[in-house]
Amino acid sequence: MAYVPGREWDVFVSYAHVNNKPYHIYGGPDANQAEGWVTRLVNDLKQNVSEHIGKEHILKVWRDDSALRGNHPVTKEIAAQIKNSALFLAIRSTGYLVSQWCQDEVRLFTQHCGENLANRLFVVEKSPPDTDLPSIPELTGRKDYPFWYRERDGKAQLLELPMSHKDEVAYVNCWRALGLDIFEQLKSMGGRLHHSGEIPPGPLTGALSAGALAVPPAQATKELPVVFVNAEAHHHDIADKIREGIGARAIWIDAILKGSAGEVREGFAQTFGGCDAMVTVYVDNDAWARSQLLEARRLTATYPGRKIPVIDAPPKDKPPLGLHNMPNMEIIDARSGIGPDVLSRLQTCLGL
Repeated sequence: MAYVPGREWDVFVSYAHVNNKPYHIYGGPDANQAEGWVTRLVNDLKQNVSEHIGKEHILKVWRDDSALRGNHPVTKEIAAQIKNSALFLAIRSTGYLVSQWCQDEVRLFTQHCGENLANRLFVVEKSPPDTDLPSIPELTGRKDYPFWYRERDGKAQLLELPMSHKDEVAYVNCWRALGLDIFEQLKSMGGRLHHSGEIPPGPLTGALSAGALAVPPAQATKELPVVFVNAEAHHHDIADKIREGIGARAIWIDAILKGSAGEVREGFAQTFGGCDAMVTVYVDNDAWARSQLLEARRLTATYPGRKIPVIDAPPKDKPPLGLHNMPNMEIIDARSGIGPDVLSRLQTCLGL
Protein backbone atom coordinates (compact mmCIF):
# COMPACT_ATOMS: atom_id res chain seq x y z
CA MET A 1 0.00 0.00 0.00
CA ALA A 2 1.26 3.47 -0.91
CA TYR A 3 1.56 6.50 1.37
CA VAL A 4 -1.55 7.97 -0.30
CA PRO A 5 -4.61 5.82 0.56
CA GLY A 6 -6.24 4.03 -2.34
CA ARG A 7 -3.14 4.22 -4.56
CA GLU A 8 -0.75 1.47 -5.52
CA TRP A 9 2.05 3.98 -6.26
CA ASP A 10 2.81 7.43 -4.88
CA VAL A 11 5.02 8.57 -7.78
CA PHE A 12 5.35 7.36 -11.36
CA VAL A 13 8.71 8.34 -12.90
CA SER A 14 8.67 8.93 -16.65
CA TYR A 15 12.03 9.31 -18.39
CA ALA A 16 14.01 8.51 -21.53
CA HIS A 17 16.28 5.52 -20.94
CA VAL A 18 19.10 7.30 -22.78
CA ASN A 19 19.34 9.62 -19.74
CA ASN A 20 20.04 6.77 -17.33
CA LYS A 21 23.16 5.18 -18.75
CA PRO A 22 25.77 4.55 -15.99
CA TYR A 23 28.71 6.92 -15.75
CA HIS A 24 32.18 5.42 -16.28
CA ILE A 25 34.36 8.11 -14.74
CA TYR A 26 36.13 6.22 -11.99
CA GLY A 27 37.51 3.23 -13.86
CA GLY A 28 38.43 0.05 -12.06
CA PRO A 29 36.24 -2.98 -11.36
CA ASP A 30 33.32 -0.91 -10.01
CA ALA A 31 32.78 1.09 -13.20
CA ASN A 32 29.90 -1.09 -14.38
CA GLN A 33 28.15 -0.64 -11.01
CA ALA A 34 27.93 3.15 -11.36
CA GLU A 35 24.50 4.77 -11.12
CA GLY A 36 22.75 6.46 -13.99
CA TRP A 37 21.48 10.03 -13.57
CA VAL A 38 17.83 9.07 -13.15
CA THR A 39 18.63 6.25 -10.73
CA ARG A 40 20.64 8.57 -8.50
CA LEU A 41 17.96 11.27 -8.53
CA VAL A 42 15.17 8.80 -7.69
CA ASN A 43 17.19 7.32 -4.81
CA ASP A 44 17.92 10.81 -3.43
CA LEU A 45 14.25 11.79 -3.69
CA LYS A 46 13.09 8.58 -1.99
CA GLN A 47 15.47 9.23 0.90
CA ASN A 48 14.39 12.87 1.23
CA VAL A 49 10.62 12.22 1.07
CA SER A 50 10.99 9.26 3.47
CA GLU A 51 12.66 11.59 5.98
CA HIS A 52 9.67 13.94 5.75
CA ILE A 53 7.28 10.98 6.19
CA GLY A 54 9.32 9.70 9.13
CA LYS A 55 9.79 6.11 8.00
CA GLU A 56 11.52 4.17 5.25
CA HIS A 57 9.90 1.86 2.71
CA ILE A 58 6.50 3.67 2.92
CA LEU A 59 6.89 5.79 -0.22
CA LYS A 60 6.10 3.72 -3.33
CA VAL A 61 7.85 4.84 -6.54
CA TRP A 62 7.35 3.12 -9.89
CA ARG A 63 10.04 3.37 -12.55
CA ASP A 64 10.53 1.15 -15.59
CA ASP A 65 14.08 -0.15 -15.25
CA SER A 66 13.46 -3.35 -17.19
CA ALA A 67 12.45 -4.15 -20.74
CA LEU A 68 8.72 -3.37 -20.59
CA ARG A 69 8.99 -0.75 -23.31
CA GLY A 70 8.47 -2.08 -26.79
CA ASN A 71 6.35 -1.08 -29.77
CA HIS A 72 3.52 1.37 -29.31
CA PRO A 73 0.97 1.72 -27.80
CA VAL A 74 2.02 1.82 -24.12
CA THR A 75 1.77 -1.67 -22.65
CA LYS A 76 -1.22 -2.50 -20.46
CA GLU A 77 1.09 -3.07 -17.48
CA ILE A 78 2.63 0.41 -17.64
CA ALA A 79 -0.76 1.99 -18.34
CA ALA A 80 -2.09 0.35 -15.16
CA GLN A 81 0.81 1.71 -13.09
CA ILE A 82 0.22 5.23 -14.46
CA LYS A 83 -3.48 5.14 -13.57
CA ASN A 84 -2.71 3.78 -10.09
CA SER A 85 -0.17 6.55 -9.29
CA ALA A 86 -0.88 9.66 -7.20
CA LEU A 87 1.82 11.82 -8.84
CA PHE A 88 3.66 11.86 -12.17
CA LEU A 89 7.34 12.93 -12.38
CA ALA A 90 8.61 13.69 -15.89
CA ILE A 91 12.40 13.92 -16.46
CA ARG A 92 12.33 16.30 -19.43
CA SER A 93 15.35 16.28 -21.76
CA THR A 94 16.10 16.13 -25.45
CA GLY A 95 15.68 12.36 -25.24
CA TYR A 96 12.30 12.84 -23.58
CA LEU A 97 11.04 15.28 -26.21
CA VAL A 98 11.88 12.94 -29.11
CA SER A 99 10.39 9.85 -27.40
CA GLN A 100 6.85 9.08 -28.50
CA TRP A 101 6.70 6.61 -25.64
CA CYS A 102 7.36 9.32 -23.02
CA GLN A 103 4.76 11.57 -24.66
CA ASP A 104 2.22 8.75 -24.46
CA GLU A 105 2.93 8.25 -20.74
CA VAL A 106 2.36 11.89 -19.79
CA ARG A 107 -0.66 12.15 -22.09
CA LEU A 108 -2.24 9.06 -20.51
CA PHE A 109 -1.72 10.44 -16.99
CA THR A 110 -3.24 13.84 -17.79
CA GLN A 111 -6.21 12.27 -19.57
CA HIS A 112 -6.80 9.87 -16.69
CA CYS A 113 -6.69 12.66 -14.07
CA GLY A 114 -8.90 15.03 -16.03
CA GLU A 115 -10.04 17.93 -13.85
CA ASN A 116 -8.22 16.43 -10.85
CA LEU A 117 -4.76 17.00 -12.33
CA ALA A 118 -4.02 20.17 -10.25
CA ASN A 119 -0.44 19.93 -8.87
CA ARG A 120 0.03 16.22 -9.49
CA LEU A 121 2.44 16.56 -12.45
CA PHE A 122 6.07 17.51 -11.66
CA VAL A 123 8.64 18.39 -14.33
CA VAL A 124 12.39 18.00 -13.83
CA GLU A 125 14.54 19.72 -16.46
CA LYS A 126 17.64 17.56 -16.85
CA SER A 127 18.93 19.92 -19.52
CA PRO A 128 17.86 23.22 -21.13
CA PRO A 129 14.83 22.98 -23.43
CA ASP A 130 15.79 22.31 -27.05
CA THR A 131 14.07 25.10 -28.96
CA ASP A 132 14.45 23.17 -32.22
CA LEU A 133 12.07 20.48 -30.93
CA PRO A 134 8.32 20.84 -30.39
CA SER A 135 7.28 21.09 -26.74
CA ILE A 136 4.93 18.65 -25.05
CA PRO A 137 1.69 20.57 -24.35
CA GLU A 138 0.91 18.55 -21.23
CA LEU A 139 4.18 19.70 -19.64
CA THR A 140 3.87 23.40 -20.39
CA GLY A 141 2.66 25.75 -17.69
CA ARG A 142 3.92 23.48 -14.90
CA LYS A 143 6.42 24.39 -12.20
CA ASP A 144 9.81 23.27 -13.55
CA TYR A 145 12.73 22.08 -11.43
CA PRO A 146 15.87 22.86 -13.49
CA PHE A 147 18.92 20.72 -12.75
CA TRP A 148 21.20 23.03 -14.76
CA TYR A 149 22.25 26.67 -14.81
CA ARG A 150 23.89 29.19 -17.13
CA GLU A 151 27.56 30.06 -16.82
CA ARG A 152 28.65 33.69 -17.26
CA ASP A 153 29.51 32.94 -20.88
CA GLY A 154 25.96 31.73 -21.48
CA LYS A 155 26.83 28.02 -21.71
CA ALA A 156 24.59 25.57 -19.87
CA GLN A 157 26.20 23.72 -16.95
CA LEU A 158 24.39 20.45 -16.19
CA LEU A 159 24.24 19.09 -12.64
CA GLU A 160 25.63 15.65 -13.42
CA LEU A 161 28.80 13.68 -12.75
CA PRO A 162 31.57 14.61 -12.48
CA MET A 163 30.56 17.57 -10.29
CA SER A 164 32.49 20.25 -8.47
CA HIS A 165 31.64 20.92 -4.83
CA LYS A 166 29.61 23.97 -5.88
CA ASP A 167 27.57 21.91 -8.33
CA GLU A 168 27.11 19.10 -5.79
CA VAL A 169 25.59 21.61 -3.36
CA ALA A 170 23.35 22.99 -6.12
CA TYR A 171 22.26 19.46 -7.03
CA VAL A 172 21.41 18.62 -3.40
CA ASN A 173 19.41 21.84 -3.03
CA CYS A 174 17.44 21.00 -6.20
CA TRP A 175 16.35 17.54 -5.11
CA ARG A 176 15.60 18.72 -1.59
CA ALA A 177 13.23 21.39 -2.93
CA LEU A 178 11.60 18.87 -5.25
CA GLY A 179 11.33 16.27 -2.48
CA LEU A 180 9.62 18.71 -0.11
CA ASP A 181 7.09 19.75 -2.77
CA ILE A 182 6.35 16.09 -3.59
CA PHE A 183 5.83 15.31 0.11
CA GLU A 184 3.49 18.29 0.61
CA GLN A 185 1.43 17.31 -2.44
CA LEU A 186 1.16 13.69 -1.26
CA LYS A 187 0.14 15.00 2.17
CA SER A 188 -2.56 17.18 0.62
CA MET A 189 -3.94 14.08 -1.12
CA GLY A 190 -4.44 12.33 2.22
CA GLY A 191 -1.02 10.73 2.56
CA ARG A 192 -0.39 9.44 6.05
CA LEU A 193 1.94 6.98 7.71
CA HIS A 194 -0.78 4.88 9.37
CA HIS A 195 -3.93 4.66 7.27
CA SER A 196 -6.01 3.68 10.31
CA GLY A 197 -5.16 7.02 11.92
CA GLU A 198 -3.57 5.31 14.91
CA ILE A 199 0.01 4.22 15.54
CA PRO A 200 -0.07 0.40 15.72
CA PRO A 201 1.50 -1.29 18.75
CA GLY A 202 5.11 -2.34 18.36
CA PRO A 203 6.34 -5.93 18.65
CA LEU A 204 7.41 -5.39 22.27
CA THR A 205 4.10 -3.93 23.50
CA GLY A 206 2.75 -7.24 24.79
CA ALA A 207 6.00 -8.15 26.50
CA LEU A 208 6.29 -4.71 28.14
CA SER A 209 2.73 -4.75 29.45
CA ALA A 210 3.26 -8.23 30.87
CA GLY A 211 6.49 -7.14 32.56
CA ALA A 212 8.49 -9.73 30.66
CA LEU A 213 11.21 -7.22 29.85
CA ALA A 214 11.43 -5.52 33.24
CA VAL A 215 14.73 -7.23 34.10
CA PRO A 216 17.42 -7.70 31.44
CA PRO A 217 18.80 -11.22 30.98
CA ALA A 218 21.60 -11.98 33.41
CA GLN A 219 23.90 -13.18 30.61
CA ALA A 220 23.33 -10.21 28.33
CA THR A 221 26.49 -8.83 26.75
CA LYS A 222 27.11 -5.85 24.51
CA GLU A 223 28.76 -6.54 21.18
CA LEU A 224 31.60 -4.20 20.33
CA PRO A 225 30.71 -1.73 17.54
CA VAL A 226 32.88 -1.63 14.41
CA VAL A 227 34.18 1.90 13.75
CA PHE A 228 35.73 3.04 10.46
CA VAL A 229 38.41 5.71 11.15
CA ASN A 230 38.75 7.73 7.93
CA ALA A 231 41.85 9.95 7.93
CA GLU A 232 44.38 10.94 5.31
CA ALA A 233 47.65 9.00 5.49
CA HIS A 234 49.66 11.92 6.87
CA HIS A 235 47.13 12.46 9.70
CA HIS A 236 47.09 8.95 11.13
CA ASP A 237 48.67 10.36 14.29
CA ILE A 238 45.30 11.92 15.16
CA ALA A 239 43.51 8.66 14.38
CA ASP A 240 45.94 6.86 16.73
CA LYS A 241 45.17 9.34 19.53
CA ILE A 242 41.45 8.65 19.10
CA ARG A 243 41.95 4.89 19.30
CA GLU A 244 44.28 5.15 22.29
CA GLY A 245 41.99 7.58 24.13
CA ILE A 246 38.87 5.44 23.79
CA GLY A 247 40.61 2.13 24.22
CA ALA A 248 39.17 -1.32 23.59
CA ARG A 249 35.54 -0.21 23.53
CA ALA A 250 35.26 -0.69 19.78
CA ILE A 251 36.78 -2.54 16.85
CA TRP A 252 38.77 -0.03 14.77
CA ILE A 253 39.22 -0.21 10.99
CA ASP A 254 41.31 2.11 8.79
CA ALA A 255 40.49 3.34 5.29
CA ILE A 256 41.92 1.62 2.21
CA LEU A 257 44.18 4.23 0.57
CA LYS A 258 46.09 2.15 -1.98
CA GLY A 259 45.12 1.09 -5.49
CA SER A 260 43.29 2.77 -8.35
CA ALA A 261 40.55 5.34 -7.80
CA GLY A 262 37.97 2.64 -8.50
CA GLU A 263 39.54 0.23 -6.03
CA VAL A 264 39.70 2.91 -3.33
CA ARG A 265 36.07 3.85 -3.97
CA GLU A 266 34.96 0.21 -3.87
CA GLY A 267 36.94 -0.38 -0.67
CA PHE A 268 35.34 2.69 0.90
CA ALA A 269 31.83 1.44 0.11
CA GLN A 270 32.53 -2.08 1.40
CA THR A 271 34.16 -0.78 4.58
CA PHE A 272 31.35 1.71 5.23
CA GLY A 273 28.72 -0.98 4.73
CA GLY A 274 30.40 -3.33 7.20
CA CYS A 275 30.77 -0.78 10.01
CA ASP A 276 28.45 0.79 12.56
CA ALA A 277 30.01 4.24 12.27
CA MET A 278 32.57 6.29 10.34
CA VAL A 279 34.78 8.81 12.16
CA THR A 280 36.17 11.35 9.68
CA VAL A 281 39.28 13.31 10.69
CA TYR A 282 39.36 16.75 9.04
CA VAL A 283 42.59 18.72 9.38
CA ASP A 284 43.35 20.86 6.34
CA ASN A 285 42.04 19.23 3.15
CA ASP A 286 38.54 20.64 2.75
CA ALA A 287 37.90 19.03 -0.67
CA TRP A 288 38.92 15.56 0.56
CA ALA A 289 36.72 15.75 3.67
CA ARG A 290 33.69 16.96 1.77
CA SER A 291 34.04 14.26 -0.89
CA GLN A 292 34.29 11.56 1.77
CA LEU A 293 31.24 12.83 3.64
CA LEU A 294 29.13 13.28 0.50
CA GLU A 295 29.98 9.72 -0.53
CA ALA A 296 29.00 8.55 2.96
CA ARG A 297 25.71 10.42 2.65
CA ARG A 298 25.03 8.65 -0.65
CA LEU A 299 25.79 5.27 0.89
CA THR A 300 23.40 5.82 3.82
CA ALA A 301 20.54 5.12 1.39
CA THR A 302 21.92 1.57 1.08
CA TYR A 303 23.28 1.32 4.63
CA PRO A 304 20.93 3.34 6.88
CA GLY A 305 21.63 4.06 10.54
CA ARG A 306 25.37 4.65 10.23
CA LYS A 307 26.70 7.31 12.61
CA ILE A 308 29.09 9.85 11.05
CA PRO A 309 30.94 11.92 13.67
CA VAL A 310 33.50 14.41 12.30
CA ILE A 311 36.63 15.32 14.27
CA ASP A 312 37.04 18.95 13.14
CA ALA A 313 40.72 19.66 13.87
CA PRO A 314 42.07 22.28 11.45
CA PRO A 315 44.99 24.55 12.39
CA LYS A 316 44.08 27.79 14.16
CA ASP A 317 44.57 29.81 10.97
CA LYS A 318 42.07 27.74 8.96
CA PRO A 319 38.25 27.80 9.24
CA PRO A 320 36.30 24.74 10.47
CA LEU A 321 34.79 22.36 7.94
CA GLY A 322 31.33 23.95 8.14
CA LEU A 323 29.14 21.06 6.91
CA HIS A 324 25.59 20.96 8.26
CA ASN A 325 22.29 19.10 7.92
CA MET A 326 23.71 15.74 6.88
CA PRO A 327 21.96 12.68 8.36
CA ASN A 328 23.50 11.10 11.49
CA MET A 329 26.39 13.58 11.44
CA GLU A 330 27.85 15.31 14.49
CA ILE A 331 30.75 17.75 14.14
CA ILE A 332 33.11 17.69 17.14
CA ASP A 333 35.37 20.73 17.58
CA ALA A 334 38.92 19.45 18.10
CA ARG A 335 40.89 22.54 17.16
CA SER A 336 42.44 22.54 20.64
CA GLY A 337 43.60 18.92 20.28
CA ILE A 338 42.25 15.47 21.03
CA GLY A 339 41.49 16.10 24.70
CA PRO A 340 39.10 14.45 27.20
CA ASP A 341 36.18 16.63 26.10
CA VAL A 342 36.59 15.55 22.46
CA LEU A 343 36.90 11.88 23.40
CA SER A 344 33.87 12.12 25.70
CA ARG A 345 31.68 13.63 22.98
CA LEU A 346 32.90 11.03 20.48
CA GLN A 347 32.12 8.17 22.87
CA THR A 348 28.61 9.53 23.42
CA CYS A 349 28.06 9.87 19.67
CA LEU A 350 29.24 6.30 19.07
CA GLY A 351 27.19 4.95 21.97
CA LEU A 352 30.25 3.55 23.75
